[in-house]
Amino acid sequence: MFTHGNLKDLHLNLIKDSNTTGECDLHENALPLYAEFLSNLTVIQKSIFSYNILFPYNNNIFHFRNQVQHVFQPTGNMVLYIDQTMKHISIIKKEFVVIHIRTGDKYLIKKEKKLNPSFVTEIIKSVNEIDGKTIQPILIISDNNQLKLLIKNKIPNVKTIFNEVTHLGEGVALNIQKVKNTMLDFYLISESSSIHSFTTYEHGTGFSYWCSKLYNIPYSCKFVNNK
Repeated sequence: MFTHGNLKDLHLNLIKDSNTTGECDLHENALPLYAEFLSNLTVIQKSIFSYNILFPYNNNIFHFRNQVQHVFQPTGNMVLYIDQTMKHISIIKKEFVVIHIRTGDKYLIKKEKKLNPSFVTEIIKSVNEIDGKTIQPILIISDNNQLKLLIKNKIPNVKTIFNEVTHLGEGVALNIQKVKNTMLDFYLISESSSIHSFTTYEHGTGFSYWCSKLYNIPYSCKFVNNK
């Protein structure tokens, strides 16, 4: 039986031995396994529902990149929000680096407060390393404002914003302002020159990964244990 628990088994190279990589490959039998998984889901009003960040995995899908970008085109009010934010923190489109840090749903959804000190140390070390290699401003995007503050205190020259964001899935009751702030993060990432992602999940983080694919931005992802 193929279950949610081993969905991540389809990944080969998204995150490997804690080294950075930006690609996702699948086992050759991925599609039959996934089809089996779907066939066992509950049918609701002639439909089945599934969430994952695995598909689409064939790069040919990105012949349709322009069409998908059109769907994600921000509204006029959202464009104004993006432009005001970029002006406020003094960044220019395609002239800044994004570091995206996914601390996990126990913080974003369950509101746990205490961060693992070794996780924080590793993140700050990694941000320092990137800061030493780029002449462009660094924008920190994260699901955790506490972590952003800790980074800012250690590395004052990085840029960030302290809006409340939300998870757009997982059955979370959505707050309009938090959704707007989350989409602001997405659009800011889409305007970056490169993306360095750090995540507590071995399967990676779809939020920045698919943004990089959609807007053709250089991407790397590293697993950092936060247990």
